[in-house]
Amino acid sequence: MFNSNSIRVVTTLIVLATANTVFADVRVARDRSYEIAQSSRKRGYFMTPTGIQGHIGQGEYYQVNLEVKKGLDYCILVGGDANAKDVDLYVFDELNNVWKHDERDDKDAGVEHSANYTGILKVYVHMKRANGLASFSVLAGRRG
Repeated sequence: MFNSNSIRVVTTLIVLATANTVFADVRVARDRSYEIAQSSRKRGYFMTPTGIQGHIGQGEYYQVNLEVKKGLDYCILVGGDANAKDVDLYVFDELNNVWKHDERDDKDAGVEHSANYTGILKVYVHMKRANGLASFSVLAGRRG
């Protein structure tokens, strides 16, 4: 049936196949997003978890849609884990115009803006630089 060599080979393949995801930690990214949200809370934003989190590799994007209402201020934050070296955030309106962006060389990203319409924002998390797979977590807040 199975000898010890075939079991070792299968075990090695499983370890290699999951090696990139072993160190990507959504919990760390989520904790980081809550840490960076503290200053937004102090400025009157009601921050809520979006449930949007995951793993993406270097150069990959993750797209999210968020509802906005005219006249309210919005804050969108992304926290990264230790593998995330540079996370960028791009926010587009329904006409594909850039609403706001954060391209700082940082493992976190965030934008604030007042909505001039009621509708949907397209939010793109871009993992510009990462060590293997990296985790991210998105928080959104509003005030007004």
